[in-house]
Amino acid sequence: MSKKVADDIMAGLREAVDYVQGRRARGMRVWEMPPGEIKAMRERLALSQAEFAERFGFSVRNVQKWEQGAARPSGAARAFLTVIAREPGAVMRALDTGRVARGAPRRGARRDKVARAASRA
Repeated sequence: MSKKVADDIMAGLREAVDYVQGRRARGMRVWEMPPGEIKAMRERLALSQAEFAERFGFSVRNVQKWEQGAARPSGAARAFLTVIAREPGAVMRALDTGRVARGAPRRGARRDKVARAASRA
């Protein structure tokens, strides 16, 4: 291993330690999403926890834990939740393209209700 690689690894470890200790590392972005915000977003979309989880690919248990503050979403999940919060209609359209839920009709009253709620959000 070259000295450059070893130095890069050590620098990364120092940044990780800084992050764990609550210090922001240079160039690091962290999206925070309080538990109440996740629940409010889900309610704005008029979705139950199970519907929210299924529509966006989360487990119901994770959604419950996030809303109760018992767990925090991972970095990727926080980023995805941020996109859902800002552009729910676009996310739903992107995820619905060519997909039919198990046993559910492609179009229906529930889907239309969710789409209307997303356009108001």
